Formats: sequence, structure tokens, C-alpha cells
Amino acid sequence: MDTIRILLEYGTYPLWLLDDEGLTIDTALPDEWADDEELDQLLTKVMDYYSGLFVDTKTEFTYVGFKDDASKQAFIKLVQEAVNQVVIKNNGKYKIINDIKFENL
Repeated sequence: MDTIRILLEYGTYPLWLLDDEGLTIDTALPDEWADDEELDQLLTKVMDYYSGLFVDTKTEFTYVGFKDDASKQAFIKLVQEAVNQVVIKNNGKYKIINDIKFENL
């Protein structure tokens, strides 16, 4: 059974497809979900929001984090919504690993 890993990495789509050996196939929706624009937009929003928590210039790459607790809570809610939608869409086809650690944000 292939695996979906949900993981936040700067500049990377948060849904990772892994093969049976745990190797990354792609960071994208599975082919059979490719037409789900709503899920894709939600995951892209998570990616963009997370990437916005960093300063990335030619001379600096720094995590700056959230401007306040309300922003952090809004992001957590967005991520939870995305994870819930992935679980619903999955319907048992893939093993799902959620590697998002909110305490590390």
C-alpha cells in the first residue's frame, strides 16, 4: 500500500506520496485526485502560508514565525481542515502519516 505523508517543508507541497519502501514518489495529489481543485487549493494555501513564515533572500534564510497567536491558531485550523479533507478523500486507499507537529511552529 502506498502512503500519503502530510509534512510541512518550506516551499514544498504538504502532501507527499511514498511508495511501499517509503521513498518519495512525488509531492502532489495522487493522479486519481488530480481533478479535486478544492483540495489542491486548500493544500496550496497551507504551503503558501507556511512558506510565508520564513525570510528567504540571497543572504538570509530564517524562520520568523507567526506575528501573533491568532495567526498561529488560524494556520492550525487551516492545516486541520486540510488533513481532514485528505482523510475523507482517501477513504482507506492510502496509509496516511501526519507528520505535522504544531508544537514546533
